Amino acid sequence: MLRKLASLILGRQAGGNALLKAWLAEDGHEPGTKVTKPYEQVSWVYACVKAIATNIARVPFKLWRGNRILEEGPLYELFRDVNPYMSRWQLWETTMTFLELTGNAFWILDYPGGDVRRVPVRIWVFGPDRMRPEVRDGVLVGWTYQHRNRRERFSVEEVIHFKYVNPYGDLMGMGPLRAAREAVQQDWWAQMYNRSMFKNSAEPGGVLETEQSLTTQQVGELRKQWEARHRGADKAKRVAILHSGLKWKQIGLSPKDMEFLAARKFNREEICAVFKVPPVEVGIMEYARYANADVQRRIFWETNLIPKLKYLEDKLNTDLFARVAPEVTGEFDLSGVEVLKEDFNEKVETAYKLWQMGVPLNEINEKLDLGFKEVPWGDDWWINMNLIPASSLVSGAGEKSGRIVVPDVPRLMKGEDAELKRREALWRAHLERFDPLEDQFKRKLRRFLWEQRQRVLEA
Repeated sequence: MLRKLASLILGRQAGGNALLKAWLAEDGHEPGTKVTKPYEQVSWVYACVKAIATNIARVPFKLWRGNRILEEGPLYELFRDVNPYMSRWQLWETTMTFLELTGNAFWILDYPGGDVRRVPVRIWVFGPDRMRPEVRDGVLVGWTYQHRNRRERFSVEEVIHFKYVNPYGDLMGMGPLRAAREAVQQDWWAQMYNRSMFKNSAEPGGVLETEQSLTTQQVGELRKQWEARHRGADKAKRVAILHSGLKWKQIGLSPKDMEFLAARKFNREEICAVFKVPPVEVGIMEYARYANADVQRRIFWETNLIPKLKYLEDKLNTDLFARVAPEVTGEFDLSGVEVLKEDFNEKVETAYKLWQMGVPLNEINEKLDLGFKEVPWGDDWWINMNLIPASSLVSGAGEKSGRIVVPDVPRLMKGEDAELKRREALWRAHLERFDPLEDQFKRKLRRFLWEQRQRVLEA
């Protein structure tokens, strides 16, 4: 199995990506003018995808067994030594790169002895260019790797298919690059135009006019002389000497007339918007201030990266851990992300206030999404002994008149009901804790008042 998968990886590297080459196949553009490799050809696509993939790759992925972090065993080894050609960082970076470019990414799991009930020993990452679904009677029964004459079949259990929602198909996902297709193509045309300008003397095209009759040979010689002297970026703005009644007439539009830079800027912003990447993350500091940059980064994490991390967690917990190790779950540890720490501190302050109000710890953790594991005692409500329910201060007679009376605390605490016993225990614990503090406070207060008395008498 190892040798077979390794050969597939090497074959993919040698071949290229057919899906990306065909992503604009239906647009009717002339050959050589359309984008076939957007990640390579368009800088903003590369910048956006790289920002997403590398930021996700730097978040540690941790395995949990109950309330304990898993730091040994087959699953720990699987995510530490992914495969001979890929590190842990590259596992997530490659997966996210495929997802952002195509909306699909495939993990092929190498099970020992082909037993899908055991923990895999290797993970191999593939894009969608050569993976084909096998469907029978409307049900997915497996996947086929197909390239030229090479075919390898994998069962559903051997493949984890990460995909983004595709409203136009159930089996294959749709990536953000598909929605940004026109902006990507227009930006590529703008780059080609810019390149052509510099290649052709950094000026728009024009004609040489004369009222004299020229032979075909003379026309050819004039063209060669003109291009030899003026064509090319290194020959721009050279002085032209015209003879024989020749005049230069410019045709076409200048970059200013075409609002060239404005068009590229609009394409850039549209591409970043589709990928949900803020300007500061792709190196655009035009709108960035110190505080504003932090806000952009936090929004990037909260609205883009964290949802993607949650999707990856859910997919692995469902399609891998639930089958081979039901007691294990996987989570990304966001505690080291600097831009989220301030937000986390605010959550902790809110959690502390709720805890003081008696709200159970597990409920606080869930509501505020603190990321902690549930604890067995975290579902209990806690009573602040400094507070007494108002209902306990109202007697039966006083309830009608609205008169509040002091409760009979001894009678309240000596009831036979289990709830009263629990309150009595809490009250005793409260007294044991606070009585010594009260005595200490009284002593300090007496000392303070005595010192004040002495000062007043001396004055």
